[in-house]
Amino acid sequence: MQRVYLDYSQLVVGVENTVVLERAISDLARRFDMRWRLAYTGKLKKVAVLVSKIDHCLYDLLIRWRTGAAHLPDL
Repeated sequence: MQRVYLDYSQLVVGVENTVVLERAISDLARRFDMRWRLAYTGKLKKVAVLVSKIDHCLYDLLIRWRTGAAHLPDL
């Protein structure tokens, strides 16, 4: 498995552009019998926070969220 990060911050990204990109990747992957998955960092994922009854676990997650280290959406 290989992970590739594309920085398209200087490009105009819209639904039409992502469809073109995904179609091109799909065509290439089909040619070489590859599996692929594309995830956009701008799209937030749903998250469930589960912690034990010990308070330091929740405290650690909250500190990471507050500093941005946990990469969680705002509550």
